[in-house]
Amino acid sequence: MACRNADIWEEKGPKSSSERFNYDYPEAELAEVAQSIQAISRQVHVTQVVLHNNYQVQGQGNAKMLTQLLQFEREPTP
Repeated sequence: MACRNADIWEEKGPKSSSERFNYDYPEAELAEVAQSIQAISRQVHVTQVVLHNNYQVQGQGNAKMLTQLLQFEREPTP
């Protein structure tokens, strides 16, 4: 999978490291990622996903959108 923020990620000398994580995934990109996650999840027992964008609240918003795109059926908790 390609780096989603390649222009900034490869930049030399950013003002702060947080600039590299300043990326808000558009829904189309998350849909592409969701397809990969679903394919992997069919082959393993447990699938964990980590979003590597932690600038402000982008990670939380992208996680919510990704969860909606995946539409996993959750097992009931005891």
